[in-house]
Formats: sequence, C-alpha cells, structure tokens
Amino acid sequence: MPQIHQLYPVPSVQYPNDHDGIDASARDYIFGCPISAVANDAARSTGQPIWRYVYNAYFPNQQPIPGLRAYHSSEIFEIFGTYSQHGATQQQTQLSNFMQAAWANFAKNPSGGPGWNTISSSTLGELGANEKIISNYDDADDDNPTTTVAVSNEQTLRSANI
Repeated sequence: MPQIHQLYPVPSVQYPNDHDGIDASARDYIFGCPISAVANDAARSTGQPIWRYVYNAYFPNQQPIPGLRAYHSSEIFEIFGTYSQHGATQQQTQLSNFMQAAWANFAKNPSGGPGWNTISSSTLGELGANEKIISNYDDADDDNPTTTVAVSNEQTLRSANI
C-alpha cells in the first residue's frame, strides 16, 4: 500500500480525494499498464509503428452518471458523431470532427498515422483534455514507467501492412 500511496497521493492537486486516487490506481492497473506493455512489446517485436492515445474529455450531455468524467469507451460517441446534440459544446463538436478525420485518414493510410507521435517517443496523443482538441501527454513524466497517471481512457491504434 505505501507504493500505491506514493504514486497516487491523496489529498493532492491531482487526486483531491480518496475516490479520485482509487479510481486512478484501478484504471491504470486494469487499462493503462497492460495496454502500455502490449503496445511496447508489439512495437519492438514487429517493427510496425504503433500509436497510443489518451481520451481525457468528458461532456455533461453524455454522462450516464453525473460527475463520471471520461470512462472506458466514452469516446465512441465522438468517433461516430452519435453524441447528443442537446447540450453539445463547441469543443465536443470540434473533437468529434477531429477524431472522425483522424480515424478515417488512419484507415486510408495506416503508415501516415492518426496525427500524433508513435510510441517510439514517450509522448502520447491526448484527446480532449483541458478544453483542447489534441495535446501531448508525456508518459515519461510518470514516476513509474508502467503507470499512465492522469489518464481516463487509453486505447491503442496499430498500423498493419495489408
């Protein structure tokens, strides 16, 4: 437990309460660390470019539980443009347009990538954080390289030779 408290200090700016600290540690254990390990192993063993992203946006018009924030698969609404138009924000519309274009361009030209760095760098694409459409999330800033702290939903995109 002391190691968990070191990685997820409560209270802190990042984790102001127990709920946020527990949520972050469980999320990283279930999603972040395994995805990171698989993506890094695949990049090393195949030599193919691989991209990871962090979806960190949340919008009140798509929250099944108030205050839930970003959750596993919550970006699907933006990818397909099926989010509720009632209460939609300009950022939500712009993010959806960006994601649809990124996914379509990636499908057309996998080696061109979706619009952010491959995992050969420590920087991941961060979608929707802090009212931005795309920004960089530096995975190397974490105290533990297998932990992706402050991510709400992480997915992996992989290009393949077809």
